[in-house]
Amino acid sequence: MSDQDHEADGPARPAVPSSASDILASDAEREAVVARLNAACGEGRLTLEEFSERLERSYTARTRGELQPLLRDLPAESSEPASAPVRAGEQGERRGEWHVTPIGGISRRGPWRMRDLTAITLIGGADLDLREAQFTAREVTLTKVSLVGGVNLTVPPGVQVVIEGFSILGGRRVEIDEVPDGDAPTLRVRAFSLIGGINVRSSRPVERLRAAREARRAGLDGARAERRAAFEEARDQRRAGLDDARAARRAARDERRRGRRHG
Repeated sequence: MSDQDHEADGPARPAVPSSASDILASDAEREAVVARLNAACGEGRLTLEEFSERLERSYTARTRGELQPLLRDLPAESSEPASAPVRAGEQGERRGEWHVTPIGGISRRGPWRMRDLTAITLIGGADLDLREAQFTAREVTLTKVSLVGGVNLTVPPGVQVVIEGFSILGGRRVEIDEVPDGDAPTLRVRAFSLIGGINVRSSRPVERLRAAREARRAGLDGARAERRAAFEEARDQRRAGLDDARAARRAARDERRRGRRHG
């Protein structure tokens, strides 16, 4: 039996993708999509919840066809700077918003545009739900100053939260998912109070996005293991076939030798 015959009996070659959308996506292509989503969120094109949903789908995407819809309604490249410097006295969203009151906090939820926000109170906290909010820049700052009053934030997974400041009585509780890189939308919280803590939580369980990442990694590892097993099986079959051929040739040679001796 020839080597070609044994090779023909080996595992079939993988089929060629029928279209470009069926081609498996690389890690670099996924990261490029994540970077564009980060920029779009900083431009105010996506709410934080929309950004989080697409971020999760980008990590679980297996093919280019699954990545393409995530950017379909976004421009190819950023057409405006994420955060331009603002001169003193210049009007615009980057100038920020102020909330000053002796008693009474600030509460926001639903669709709203989050710009730099400063809240100053004697008694009163800040309760902000950012799931449907749009950032007016890639990084926005919440400054909270009070005698009594804490900060309670709800953010979607994938948003970076940086906490600064101090409190005499009051702790910090942060339960959010780690972001993939430093270009993610960032909320900087600067809180100063005598009594009042900081509570930041993700709108969905942190384990959900982590599980999606692990599932994709496990799928890749499983595919690699299958390809490795198929390769080793084909190699073993080929070696077994060659050994059989060698044994057959050796037996035929020995038979001829015995025939010559008796002839």
